[in-house]
Amino acid sequence: MRKLVCLTTEFFSANSLSINYHLVLLLKGLPGIKEYEAKVYSYEPEPKLTEKAVLHQLNGEAFADRVTFQRMTTMSPKIWASELENADVLLCQHYSFAEILQETRKR
Repeated sequence: MRKLVCLTTEFFSANSLSINYHLVLLLKGLPGIKEYEAKVYSYEPEPKLTEKAVLHQLNGEAFADRVTFQRMTTMSPKIWASELENADVLLCQHYSFAEILQETRKR
């Protein structure tokens, strides 16, 4: 099974709703999503919503069982890189992840 990793910010709040809506559309429309172990990492020191509430707002309940969501409380490149190093596909929605991607590539 291939590993798909998505990096985003503020998935568990309403601050990035439009960006996360497009992320969810992409995950829903990805051909062969069942062939992927999909994981979404979100930098979120203080979440406002639960995963279930966010997915409900974004109409993403239908695929929630195929995607794992993980909230990260740090932007430390070393911590993120250890999670990302085995990914086959990386989707990144923000320039702030550049250092993390560089650290991952070094490994």
